Amino acid sequence: MAGLINLHVNPNLTCRVPSRQAFRTLQAFSQFSIKYPVAYFTSIGPLKKPLLLVQAALEVTSTSMDTSLPSGDVLRVWQSADAVCFDVDSTVCLDEGIDELADFCGAGQAVAEWTTRAMNGAIPFEEALAARLSLFKPSLSQVQDFLEKRPPRISPGIAELITKLKENGTNVYLVSGGFRQMIEPVASILGIPFENIFANNLLFGDSGEFLGFDASEPTSRSGGKASAVQQIREAHQYKTLVMIGDGATDLEARKPGGADLFICYAGVQMREAVAREADWIVFNFKDQSPTRPGNPLEIPEPDRSQPMTEKEKVVVGGERWKAAMGNLTEMGANLDSLQKFLSKKAVFVDDETFSRASLASEQARSIKTLEQRVETLERELDAAIAAAARARTEKRQAEAAQKAAELCTQEITKELENTSKVFKLHMEELRAKQEEISKKNSEIKVLEAIIQTLSRKDSGGTGELVPHPSLNNQ
Repeated sequence: MAGLINLHVNPNLTCRVPSRQAFRTLQAFSQFSIKYPVAYFTSIGPLKKPLLLVQAALEVTSTSMDTSLPSGDVLRVWQSADAVCFDVDSTVCLDEGIDELADFCGAGQAVAEWTTRAMNGAIPFEEALAARLSLFKPSLSQVQDFLEKRPPRISPGIAELITKLKENGTNVYLVSGGFRQMIEPVASILGIPFENIFANNLLFGDSGEFLGFDASEPTSRSGGKASAVQQIREAHQYKTLVMIGDGATDLEARKPGGADLFICYAGVQMREAVAREADWIVFNFKDQSPTRPGNPLEIPEPDRSQPMTEKEKVVVGGERWKAAMGNLTEMGANLDSLQKFLSKKAVFVDDETFSRASLASEQARSIKTLEQRVETLERELDAAIAAAARARTEKRQAEAAQKAAELCTQEITKELENTSKVFKLHMEELRAKQEEISKKNSEIKVLEAIIQTLSRKDSGGTGELVPHPSLNNQ
């Protein structure tokens, strides 16, 4: 970040100091990374070594990463934005919602590790989301209890900024990888309509038990925020849209058809990989009101589209140097206080004892890290065992259903066989009846022939009855 100052305090003090506006806030001071020899506190022996806070030689170099001072083009996009999409966790709010909920449910440390990896873009977001939820599986009652006991903590200045945006006619959206159940209270506080929330949704059963999350939401997967921003822009035909957030998923929203500008908010978390690619880095929301010609909120800004004159360069450089020196003075006072505190509290020992203590301390940290990792693996193993148990239950249910179907098939087959046998018997009876009917027909024909013969003889006038030849043998 051009204008960032690398401050090297030899041999053991290193500070990374943001310039200009960052110098003027205590928030900027929280970004420093200060390394110095740490005294080993023990009750063994008297003070044998002097405090090793050395007088430092300052090596000041500028870098090429400063986007804390936006260019003229960036300011023009910000000032003309039709819509602004805000990330929620570590941006609109001071906390990571899922981490806080997990901590409330007793799985904070393990979930926070996954969150850090996801926000830095180290693993796909959908994988991290599923893994984090599987570690604690919050019920509906737990979520409701959490919202009641831990209301959202809003970032300083965000409410005023959103109010100014809305007064300027800029539409505001919340686009988050968090959960709608936890974001709706934030939207209510800030006066943002619920239909302007694009977030994930926790799913619960009839008894409030955790079922999972809605995988159809675009924000539930990597690239999801970019898709949500594209949907917003396409649905409302916005000409200019800005994305503000702190993570890799927010940075993804800056793409053709999505956000025109990405502002990295580093007031809570500074993610260097994200900040390096941002169009603008801000550490607070109090000075970021949109500025448009004729608007009472307009704040005069220098035109960065034109190269500065030598005089302007000297003035700007002088301002930065004064701010840097003021900050260094404050830091020196803090270091003096720290030195006095350590002098009173610390007991320094010989090199051998210090080495043993350092080794023991390092081993203790390693053991602690391993213990945390073991806990994480145990939770993952429990989740895998539970999933395997569910799979076995489903398999047994499927096998039982298959057996029932086979028994039903066998019964139907037997019934068909019995029906076939009955049908054959009926057919045989029918044939027997037909033969009997044929025989009766033959007898009837014989009787008809006899009757006809007798009738002819009667008509001949004999008056005698002559037996039919067929009856002579009877």
